[in-house]
Amino acid sequence: MIRIIVANDQDENITREHLVNINSTIMEIMTSEWKL
Repeated sequence: MIRIIVANDQDENITREHLVNINSTIMEIMTSEWKL
């Protein structure tokens, strides 16, 4: 399982929703690579 470090509170541009999207995207990439 890949965990993305939550950005500092000072990073207002990065929201939790974005972090979730990035995490799910990485998981999809890793899964597709494993299938290869």
